[in-house]
Amino acid sequence: MVPAGEGRKHACLYPPGTTSHSLAAKGCDLLHIPHYNAPLLHRGPLLVSILDLIHITDPVYSRSVRSWVYARPMLNLVARKAQHIVTLSEYSKAQIVERLGVPAEKVTAIYCGVNGKFRCADREEAYTAASEALGIQEPYILFVGSLKPHKNISTLLQAYMLLRRRQDIRQRLLIVGDDARWKSLLVEECSRLGIQDATTFVPYVSQELLPKVYAGADLLVMPSTIEGLRITRVGGDGERNSRGLFASSFSAGSSRRCGTLFLTPRARKSWRRTWKSS
Repeated sequence: MVPAGEGRKHACLYPPGTTSHSLAAKGCDLLHIPHYNAPLLHRGPLLVSILDLIHITDPVYSRSVRSWVYARPMLNLVARKAQHIVTLSEYSKAQIVERLGVPAEKVTAIYCGVNGKFRCADREEAYTAASEALGIQEPYILFVGSLKPHKNISTLLQAYMLLRRRQDIRQRLLIVGDDARWKSLLVEECSRLGIQDATTFVPYVSQELLPKVYAGADLLVMPSTIEGLRITRVGGDGERNSRGLFASSFSAGSSRRCGTLFLTPRARKSWRRTWKSS
């Protein structure tokens, strides 16, 4: 709850799951819900953040029971209920307008900011701090994010296996992220591919250590098939590229921009060839 200015009562930001009864009791002038599961019975002005429509556009999620029973109806109801919608890119805004049938003027795209801690640091010092904290001895290829299917980690594992098999690289694959539902499948795939001894899963890294983990990496890989930003912006503004890393992301084709390789998300063999040549 924060002050809303002279002559106003207050504005409220509530985490997902807050009940409509508790909201009514607060008497907010404006309620901001940072997710689409907003209280539909709230009677006051409502501002909702819808960051992406992955639950209804990505094939893995869109065919699920949860998508049909919950995500689709809630997104449509909340989009109509809210006085205004905030999202994180013009791409997501266009999807919201098209898929949820709301006027463009009802949606504002506000790009994500970057924590001030993410600034270029000495690579050797960063690697030393990261390797000591995480218990790894080799240089590493880094992925940071959730382990959900649209992050495309399965393709990353296959590309890494090909790279190790054909080039005998020194780098360990370091995956920072956790997901109770999907992690076990990825661990099993590591074993099937024979890279379990060269792959490290770290469920959580503190905000103090994370900039050093980024800066200490030889290569940052972001293989998502879809994001709210359409492509993962390693080469533009953002916490990852502020580390001065050479990185691989994806696009419709393959090109090189600002120290970033854009690759087709499912082409694991082209990943191996491109990483070798870089």
